[in-house]
Amino acid sequence: MRQPTRCTRPCRPNPVSLRQGWTRTRGQPVVMTEVHLGEADVLRQLDERRDRFENQGLRLVQCWDEAFPRGTLPFRLVRLGGESNTLLRWRSGAGARESAGRRLELIQASDMFATLPEPVRTRLLDIEQQRIAINHEYALAAYAAQQLRRLMSQRNALAQLRRLHHAASRLPNPTQRR
Repeated sequence: MRQPTRCTRPCRPNPVSLRQGWTRTRGQPVVMTEVHLGEADVLRQLDERRDRFENQGLRLVQCWDEAFPRGTLPFRLVRLGGESNTLLRWRSGAGARESAGRRLELIQASDMFATLPEPVRTRLLDIEQQRIAINHEYALAAYAAQQLRRLMSQRNALAQLRRLHHAASRLPNPTQRR
């Protein structure tokens, strides 16, 4: 087995890199490459992307409500609030009193799905496909933004620690002999 070679360059990450990719040249080990983008710009792009998919999700819920008013079917499409990276969910219960409802996965509710008329099933499958795609893209953008914010926070804390260390190292050491 080939031993890894030791890097002689100082390891200093670029403070503005976010996206990283792997490249391989023929016969060479895998090498990490970086695409340099400003973190604030990347964060803004991620937030805009997340907002775009959130708007698509809201439009899909409106479309659902128009096609299937409350009480028409024993379940409904809802937008989740809070910090969840899942934007849209199915909830069982169609009445106003059952606004919370139990979580439902349409794909797993085949017995209920089979009782619906063909045009309704077709429409539901289209909406479910859109819901899955929107949730996926929303979650990717939301998670990437969360992780970038975490990285920026950790870097700021590390920079503050370095400043404190630097300031402390310039103070005279009372235990040292002159």
